[in-house]
Amino acid sequence: MCKWMEESNRMYHVYVGFVSALFGTIVGAIEVGLAMEAKDCHHDAANAGRKPLDWTWRCFDWKDFAATVVGGIFGQLVQLFVVLLIFIKR
Repeated sequence: MCKWMEESNRMYHVYVGFVSALFGTIVGAIEVGLAMEAKDCHHDAANAGRKPLDWTWRCFDWKDFAATVVGGIFGQLVQLFVVLLIFIKR
């Protein structure tokens, strides 16, 4: 497995992106990725003794966001494959 996938909880990001795109769309996976990173920034600010809303985009982890989008791409592909199978059977 890639080294950058083992650094953080990136497999969780891939999983969440996959599930959100499987039952929604890739746009939903992107929104979930942005929301997860905003949550992480709020959490990091609160742990540093600042107000939860006192955070900057410097804490935004683009690799976590990319892992969520990659999972969303795979989820969307599986969804499209299932839809194609349904319509081919008709």
